[in-house]
Amino acid sequence: MDYNTPTLRRSNTPRLMRLIVTGGGTGGHILPALAFYEEFISKCSEENILYIGRKNSIEEKLVKENGFNFKYIPSASYNKGIWNFIVANSVGIVKSMALIINGKYDVVLGFGGYTAFPALFAGLLLKKQVIVHESNAVPGKVVRFLARMGASVAYGFESCKENLKGVKRICFTGTPVRKKFFNSTKEDGWKVSGLKTGLPVVMVVGGSQGSGFLNNIAVGLVKKIKEFGKNVQVVHISGIENENDFNKEYSENNIPAYSVPFSNDIGPLYKIADVVISRAGALTVTELSITNTPAVLVPLPSAADNHQLKNAEVLKQKNMAVVIQEENFDINDVAECVVKLLETNINPTNEKIFFQNAAASLLNFVESRAKSL
Repeated sequence: MDYNTPTLRRSNTPRLMRLIVTGGGTGGHILPALAFYEEFISKCSEENILYIGRKNSIEEKLVKENGFNFKYIPSASYNKGIWNFIVANSVGIVKSMALIINGKYDVVLGFGGYTAFPALFAGLLLKKQVIVHESNAVPGKVVRFLARMGASVAYGFESCKENLKGVKRICFTGTPVRKKFFNSTKEDGWKVSGLKTGLPVVMVVGGSQGSGFLNNIAVGLVKKIKEFGKNVQVVHISGIENENDFNKEYSENNIPAYSVPFSNDIGPLYKIADVVISRAGALTVTELSITNTPAVLVPLPSAADNHQLKNAEVLKQKNMAVVIQEENFDINDVAECVVKLLETNINPTNEKIFFQNAAASLLNFVESRAKSL
């Protein structure tokens, strides 16, 4: 089979580039990684790529569901306690180094989350090509640290570059989104949700982890929208940690709804949404940019470096979103805002074409760094 994987040389002996992908914890880290993995194996040998993550994690579940190669290493966030953080990540770094050496991997590509740190740091210690993809409008502290240590940085929003001054090897690629997101249709959305044409659809989504704040106000907000004279249907992605049955709550209030904790194929649901009420994670903002869906964004106030507010401002500047701080959230004002958005036509942008090429752009950047070995 003829693969296009870059040819590298060691002692004048050519061989194919081998790559580790890592990142986890939330869909915002994992789904772009899966989109890249998908792009890689469409052009290169799947034997040359491996996904690293935590055991019994959401990344392990999603990677294996797609039939991709997966190995786990220990990792822990600082929130789990200082000793757990030190021990787990130290072991993770050592195991990552062993995987890189034994598998003769040349490049480590990380998409964020504390899961990614051991493999990325191990790659730097072994003087491999290390690339970090930053999806947010503001690069995180770990990204900036790894960049100072010699990692290259790819980024998803143009505004991110302002905070990467001094980093020599950077590339604006956009954030990879899976092909099935682009290929989905409204018909798919009606079929998946069981909702019917005729009534507008309001979509409430708080990211893969969910948003307690949005979950708590969702049903009341939709009832208030009805009071303003607008009958709607609801798609509600409540988060993998949510235990409430929102379908029952909506049914009790005579509101047609489709609610699930998490969707691995959210594209069709976006296609039927007329307005989205959401947090402002990087992947959500990217997906809204692609579908041109008007949105009410409520940034997570505790997000590091207030990055969700910066993400939200990307859409606000394009007149595609209303941004409301959680502390200023008033259910009457928001309901009135949603009704206005349902009656507003947004001029479509060309973001879809750009993000369709994001995975390929990132692969080109990875190849260019691999060839510099």
